[in-house]
Amino acid sequence: RLGYAEPDVLLLDPATGTGTYPLAALQHGLDAVADAFGPGERGAAASRMAANIHAFELLVGPYAVAHLRLSERIIDAGGALPADGAHVYL
Repeated sequence: RLGYAEPDVLLLDPATGTGTYPLAALQHGLDAVADAFGPGERGAAASRMAANIHAFELLVGPYAVAHLRLSERIIDAGGALPADGAHVYL
């Protein structure tokens, strides 16, 4: 019902580039949560999704951009990053 925001959905992006796909999935999930439960639940959903999004990139430049954009979007939504940070791997 919540798409990417379901607790048991794990997102893997093997070639994330600058993070366009994980960011779109995050936005889609947050919109679904806001529609279903109200905008006050976006922060909790962002924190939960942050733990379930994993992205990989080979190049340093796009990796840095993806890591920054994903971290920023999670925090802007009121969420918290996992203890080991955003799961964007170089």
